[in-house]
Amino acid sequence: MPTDIVYKKNYLTNVVARIDFISPLQDLNSKLPPEISKTALINFPINEPQKVVARQLQLTSKDFKQKEEEFTQWVFHGKDREKKLWISSSAVFVEYTKYVNYKGMRDQFIQVLQALFSVYGDAVCSRIGLRYVNNIVLENGGDPLSWEDLLHEKLLSVLTFYPEKQYVARSFHNLDLNFSDYNLRYQFGIINPDYPAAVRQKSFILDLDAYYQGSLEHNTIEQNLDKFHDRIQEIFELSITTKMRELLNA
Repeated sequence: MPTDIVYKKNYLTNVVARIDFISPLQDLNSKLPPEISKTALINFPINEPQKVVARQLQLTSKDFKQKEEEFTQWVFHGKDREKKLWISSSAVFVEYTKYVNYKGMRDQFIQVLQALFSVYGDAVCSRIGLRYVNNIVLENGGDPLSWEDLLHEKLLSVLTFYPEKQYVARSFHNLDLNFSDYNLRYQFGIINPDYPAAVRQKSFILDLDAYYQGSLEHNTIEQNLDKFHDRIQEIFELSITTKMRELLNA
């Protein structure tokens, strides 16, 4: 089990763990086996399946036809709707809008996957991902472009390029990292909800998304999630200052 640094509060708006399948599990379009449903309801007691209609346009040499197909997405929520489990023929994911700790999220996700693979043992994963989206919003935080006391100066260097900061309307950046056996995309900066107006709200995004694309054995999912989590936590800790840690533990 990786070391999990847990602060008294956080600015996480979304935490997502997800797997995708190489080939759709067609049976899931119409029914959810009771073994999977029973396991899902342990931690996601609100069951709200959703009917979806997919439309395809088929072209021939003479005309075109529209084909419709109805299928079900199996959606479960936590008792306070603070988390969501989504199961479809092509993917499974959990999403937390109120995050407590990594172990709890991972264990709940793995529990559902184990139930699913007990039924669909031949299912092959094509992608696995873990994503943490932090939206640091500070009310009455002063200059909305001044973050030097809370975030690493190298994340902020572009903000010093143009001397008249009152004209800055957005500053958002991508850093893609290849660790040979997986990738991580780091998106960070000031996205500005009032864009294209100048920045008024003091808000900064730290969005860390680690993933692996390729065929994946079922028994490696947990260790991959742990590896992703450790890297995300490392980069987050590199991104913040001692004063930010004090703020998170206030």
